[in-house]
Amino acid sequence: MAGGKKSGIPLKVFLSVCLVVFLASTGISYSLFNRENPLKNAHLSEVPGEEEEAVPVEGGAFAPPELQSAEQEEPAASEEAQPADGESGPAPGEKPPEEPAAEQEPKVAEPEPEPTPKPKPEPRKVAAKPKPKPKPKPETSKFVRGEIDKIEFTLKVQIGTYQSQAKMKRDQERVQKLGFETFTREDVIEDNDYFLVLEGKMPGGVARANSLKLRVMHKIDSEVVPQPDGTGQVRMGPFPSEKVSAGTKKKVEEAGFPVRTDVKKKYRKQYVLGVGPFYTSRELAEAEAVLKENGFRPQGGT
Repeated sequence: MAGGKKSGIPLKVFLSVCLVVFLASTGISYSLFNRENPLKNAHLSEVPGEEEEAVPVEGGAFAPPELQSAEQEEPAASEEAQPADGESGPAPGEKPPEEPAAEQEPKVAEPEPEPTPKPKPEPRKVAAKPKPKPKPKPETSKFVRGEIDKIEFTLKVQIGTYQSQAKMKRDQERVQKLGFETFTREDVIEDNDYFLVLEGKMPGGVARANSLKLRVMHKIDSEVVPQPDGTGQVRMGPFPSEKVSAGTKKKVEEAGFPVRTDVKKKYRKQYVLGVGPFYTSRELAEAEAVLKENGFRPQGGT
């Protein structure tokens, strides 16, 4: 406010207060310092006029009397108090000397006791299983020819027909071990193979397409046979007989293909094995019975 009085502490008053505070703090700190160190000015309190003579020390220097009196009172630190005669204890105020520790022998690790071996387990005795006795082989029946009068005619028994000579010889050896006389015969026989052939000449691609159609759509196996003129022939077979080929022929015709039957003759060997001769029908019957017991199938007397 313009008309109001300014409030505040005058500068002179503030400076005087600061000076008073400074002097008070200085005096307090000085008194505290002298109180903590009372011996600082002790030499000033001694009686004036009394002076002690300085005592010379080693090297020609003089030591003040305070130091000399202290040296006379305190024994030299280097001097060791020796015990009186007959006394083994240390001087008073001195620590007894520590006895040297007895030398400790190095500890030797005791050997660990060896583990006692475990007793080996006794082997278990297993009773041996008795081996099964082999079954006795059945006695082979043999043909024994009796003494009979020979008759003019002879009888024979045919055992079988074979496609290979090796199979025939194996059976021949078996029959001879049974005591029979054997005979063999080699026949050349005529046989027929039956084929079905699609009619007409076909280019190679058409023949392969028709063969594939028969195999996939109608489940009829067929093959393409190339012809000398570059065409192809679709053929099915061989069939063992004309009767068997007739069923397949009907299926091919129902599929829409014209078909014909081709017959091809072939010749092959056949081996015959038989036993004999026998002179009577009774002897023949006995021989057939023995052959049946040993796994053969006699086909009758001839």
